[in-house]
Amino acid sequence: MLAGVVALEIVLLAALTYAGTGSPMAGIVVRRGAALVEADNQSGVMDSVRVVRVVAPAPSWVVVRLDAGGTPGMPVGLLRVIAGTTTKVDVKLDSMGDLTPVLWVSLFADGGRSGAFEVDMPDMSSSRDKPYVVDGREVVARIGVVQAGVNAMKGSAAVSGARVSAARSVTVARVVAPAASWLVVEIADGSPAAGTILGIVPVATGSAADISVPLSAVPAGAGLQVSLRADAGKLGRFDVADDQTYGIGSVFVTTPVQAP
Repeated sequence: MLAGVVALEIVLLAALTYAGTGSPMAGIVVRRGAALVEADNQSGVMDSVRVVRVVAPAPSWVVVRLDAGGTPGMPVGLLRVIAGTTTKVDVKLDSMGDLTPVLWVSLFADGGRSGAFEVDMPDMSSSRDKPYVVDGREVVARIGVVQAGVNAMKGSAAVSGARVSAARSVTVARVVAPAASWLVVEIADGSPAAGTILGIVPVATGSAADISVPLSAVPAGAGLQVSLRADAGKLGRFDVADDQTYGIGSVFVTTPVQAP
C-alpha cells in the first residue's frame, strides 16, 4: 500500500462465497459444496487477483469478471484449475486499467474443448463452458478492489542504489523512468511518520545516474525509501493524490535508502 500518499475513504465490500442474485440462469447444476470459490478484498497495483480457495467438481475455469450493475459482467482474466481443491492461486488480468470497484470471481465448467475457454457472455445458454450453479444461482465470490499506483512494463521503471549524502540529501545511483516522473524520498513503513515526504525532484524519460534529492530533514533513526512516481496530474507540478508510485506487477518501484 502507498503509505501517506492518499487517504482512501472507501468501504470495501465484505468478500464472501456468493451464489449470484437469485435470477434464473443457464449453468451446470451441482450440489451444494461441490463447487466453491473464495477470494478476499484486494488493493494495490492490480495485475492479478489472488483467489484463496477453489473447489471444482471437474477441470474448470476461474474467471474474474467486471461488475455490471451489481451482477457478474464481462471477463478480464481466467485460469484453468484441476478437479478438487486448489488454494492460493493468482488469476492474471488481461487489462490492468479500468477495473470496476467490485469484481466477481466465477467458476466455469470446462465443458467444451479441453483447455479452451468457450463462452458466449450475452447468450450463456449457447456457451459450451458454463458457470456452475447451486440452488439456481451462480457460484461466485464478490470482492472489493482499490487500485493504487501506476502500472509500468517490466524494465521500464526502476530505482536503485539510494544513499544519504553528507549534504543532507539522498543520491540515487540509477533511475529508469517510462515518462516524466518524480523521485520522492519519504519515511518508510514501520515508523509513526511513515509516508512523510522529505524530498522531491523531477526526472526525465529514460535512464539517469547519480541523481541528488535535497531533503527538508533527516530524522534520526527513521528508515527512508525512494519511490518513483508518475507525473500524472498537471505536468511539472507534484500532486500527492495524482502522482502515484509506479508498480510492476504487484511490486511498487521503490528502494531503501542506505544510511551513511
